[in-house]
Amino acid sequence: MAAIKDALAWHPPPRSKPVFKFKLTELAALTNLEILESYNYDLQAILLEDAHSPLCPGSEFRPTATLDHVLQGHPLWARAKKTMMHGAHLPVGPIEEEPRLQGLLEAIEFGNHKSATKDGPKLLSIVGKEVEKVWQLTLPISALQHLPGAVLGPVGIVSQDSIDAFGHRLPKDRPIHDQSFSFGSGQLLNNRVIKDELTPCRYGFALSQDCGPARELPCRANPALKIRLQVGLPTRPPQGRVGSPELHHDLTLVSLRTTFGDSPCPSIFSEISETVTDLTNAIIRCSDYDPASFPSHYSHLLSPAKVEPDNVPLAAGRS
Repeated sequence: MAAIKDALAWHPPPRSKPVFKFKLTELAALTNLEILESYNYDLQAILLEDAHSPLCPGSEFRPTATLDHVLQGHPLWARAKKTMMHGAHLPVGPIEEEPRLQGLLEAIEFGNHKSATKDGPKLLSIVGKEVEKVWQLTLPISALQHLPGAVLGPVGIVSQDSIDAFGHRLPKDRPIHDQSFSFGSGQLLNNRVIKDELTPCRYGFALSQDCGPARELPCRANPALKIRLQVGLPTRPPQGRVGSPELHHDLTLVSLRTTFGDSPCPSIFSEISETVTDLTNAIIRCSDYDPASFPSHYSHLLSPAKVEPDNVPLAAGRS
């Protein structure tokens, strides 16, 4: 708890302005290309050059030297720390230059999925927000031939539900970056992933794992027992190293975040979220923890728990 108190006392330094232009325009793309050319197309060097820039990996976290005192005993901290310091690493096998370049040409000709191209204004709105949030870097398509190891995946849009601050269900469109789409070369990124180098995801399957024991063990012994679950939201994905560009008309987007569509990304996400979850559980169980001394900055945003009255009958559990 002393280490946590020291970490909470840390205040971030002023942020510097990103060197790139984050606009979904041809002018911004050309400006970004000039910057890349001046660094000999070494995007990683640009991302790591300014520690106070929001482009730098780990810029949304406290310094790893500070977090070391809190998290050094956690089995996933070494991996999470590496991501915060150097960016997310996608473990993929090598690809020969000829099929890679052939895949680029085929991807440029193919364009995006129909779910993205059938509604141009919607695509511009969704992708534009990702660019403005410094998640995607706009470049001309001509820059692809100079980016070392670059591969393309078409953009699609999937419809799903979200909720507002009052718990009302709202429709939401989310972009997907399809790295499982096979062009003629067959060298798609997700097929090159070295799965043995990924951390197994645990909490991603927590709901299905919890439902079985919750039903089988206490409910059979006490059918009237009520079980309450607290549902939380995952952390934001960590900032990564140069990812895979996606097409948008005559521009291409280079992912500066781990995307929804690259198969290694859930593992990278969970290295952060599992560490946070385990730390939360450890704090709650710590005898030195005093909520009054360590107040949460977000507890006031949580609505009161909705509990059914005791006179509401329980339905029979399904097998």
